[in-house]
Amino acid sequence: MTNTYTYHVEMTCGGCSNAVQKVLGKLG
Repeated sequence: MTNTYTYHVEMTCGGCSNAVQKVLGKLG
């Protein structure tokens, strides 16, 4: 789980808005 969390943080830092938009879109 720690690995996934770190990866998620890196993705968010790389493309904050883009990553958030994708996550929100997947969640609904």
